[in-house]
Amino acid sequence: MAAPLIVLALFWDRFSLGKSRWLRPRILTIGRWENSWLMIVSGILSILIGIFLFLTDGTASLGGVLTIGDQFATEAWVLDMSSLVTNLGFGIAAIVVLGLIALAYAARNRRTRRERVPQREE
Repeated sequence: MAAPLIVLALFWDRFSLGKSRWLRPRILTIGRWENSWLMIVSGILSILIGIFLFLTDGTASLGGVLTIGDQFATEAWVLDMSSLVTNLGFGIAAIVVLGLIALAYAARNRRTRRERVPQREE
């Protein structure tokens, strides 16, 4: 769920997406009430999803991609595979990944700072 947001965050500054005309909110004003079209559409969608969930007894009556047996077999396989990784191994892998992210972030900040600092003329 978070992957699209992470990708968007990575490219937001690089491509100046915040300055794009098509991303600016279009305001609708009716009397004293004022809101953007995006908020109106997302509100309507939220209401429709709520009505859908109410009428269909939530997601209990919706079918799934896998049958119950296939889902159980998949969960059992994932559990078997995850039991091969020790807590120490997972902790080390997590520290390495977080360290790489921190290094990439620090390098990006250094590069951004160098670009912002005006060069002195001699």
